[in-house]
Amino acid sequence: MASADTVRECLYRPGANGRELIDLIHQASASLVYGVTPSSLKSVELQRLTDGMIIGASEVVGKEGAAYRVSDALREICGALSGLSAGPIRAGIDFGLETGIGAGQCDKIVSIGDQALFVRCRGWGGTGVT
Repeated sequence: MASADTVRECLYRPGANGRELIDLIHQASASLVYGVTPSSLKSVELQRLTDGMIIGASEVVGKEGAAYRVSDALREICGALSGLSAGPIRAGIDFGLETGIGAGQCDKIVSIGDQALFVRCRGWGGTGVT
């Protein structure tokens, strides 16, 4: 588990090429990167970390009255919170994740409308949660 800012710092640490971090994330049975915003991890960085499954983050806009919704299809992850909705959302603070290639291997854990807030991505040997 690491913040997006920490992941970015590790990717650009002097003398490192970021490959070690990417390999570690891909080998882990699960990983959590939180605080993903357009400024914390750029699109190219998200694509590198997720093999193109996550291509960016964008502000959740035009969703007045929207609520956070926990998936009811992922009980093994969400447990008793499955199917729960709560709101209001935090406009200007919450950012949704945009999926790219392999989007079918990404499950929305928490969403706002159709936009994913937390996802589980499978397909690189382990399970990644972003």
